[in-house]
Amino acid sequence: MEQLERERQLALKAIVLTGDEKAKRSQEQRAALQKGLASFGALVLDDTTLVVTSLAEARAATAGAAVRLDLSYRSLLTLPPEACARNLAELSLVGNNLVALPDALGRCCKLRSLALGANRLKTLPDLAQVPLLHLGLGCNQVDDGSLPVLLSVLPTKLASFDLGTNGLVSLDAALHQLQMLRALRHLTLAGN
Repeated sequence: MEQLERERQLALKAIVLTGDEKAKRSQEQRAALQKGLASFGALVLDDTTLVVTSLAEARAATAGAAVRLDLSYRSLLTLPPEACARNLAELSLVGNNLVALPDALGRCCKLRSLALGANRLKTLPDLAQVPLLHLGLGCNQVDDGSLPVLLSVLPTKLASFDLGTNGLVSLDAALHQLQMLRALRHLTLAGN
């Protein structure tokens, strides 16, 4: 996920507008990049997105600015509910020790990308009303028994879902819920 983020940032920097004559070409490049990134469920950040690495920075963000909060590799056992701000667009909690997330996450009305890899999660709070495009749950503890419940709390517009390296053996019990994710274009199951 981190490699994808680095590649995405480099690609975004490469297509920054430098003049009127490049506007059309740049728009075409942006559209192509957006389409390519959408296949991975990544959110394309614009100049108004504020990238922060602490709750204090997230709280200090102006109300209208979209926020990408990166709390990866912090040995977190819990996520404070105040991290679930209304202007939160991306949240990365990769490499912590989380076993549950607060219900407040389900009220993040702008959250598009949620990276939860390498934790100890089996379930999530109700995210059905969240405009989530990408959910990364690789290297967690999702198994055949918890998957149907997990799928029932996800938004139907989810486009990218990483379930790699969990404890899944069979999708039989979850096939109906997977079919309800009509926008799903990328599903990772490797390592199960």
